Amino acid sequence: MIASDIETDRMDLLLSFPVSRAQVVAEKLAALLLPLLVLNFVVETVTHSLAVVVGETIDPLALATAHLLSVPYFLVCGGIGLLLSVSVDRAAVAERLAAGLVFALWLIESVAGMATNFAWILFLSPTHYDNPTPILVEGTYTLLDSGILLVAFVALLGLSQLLFRRRDV
Repeated sequence: MIASDIETDRMDLLLSFPVSRAQVVAEKLAALLLPLLVLNFVVETVTHSLAVVVGETIDPLALATAHLLSVPYFLVCGGIGLLLSVSVDRAAVAERLAAGLVFALWLIESVAGMATNFAWILFLSPTHYDNPTPILVEGTYTLLDSGILLVAFVALLGLSQLLFRRRDV
């Protein structure tokens, strides 16, 4: 998001207006919120519709809760991408690094969950805090996990803003 604008010289024009760099970073990330929510709603609706079509029952409230509580996870993924976008000069590099890091964090959660000696490493992965299975199967969820993801998102956003303020465009 940021690296692309720097690479194409749009950031020079944007920063010539009376906006702070922190505001630019926050608003770029906020622009992703609407597509994220729309996509989450569409996937939820399609999932429920397909379950009804094939004759399965699924609690619509549990499904909505699972999708709602996945938003902080996606915000953290966006925050990781944003942090990398303000850290590198080329958009393609930022995109590849972000996708690779999110995949690596998912892989860490998947692999470290099997090894008891490395259970502590699970807490580094945002995937560890987004588990829709108990919501869909048992109807139970932990708001603390979503809170941890929201704190991580705010920290990533703050760090991105700090790095972008210090960066030469």
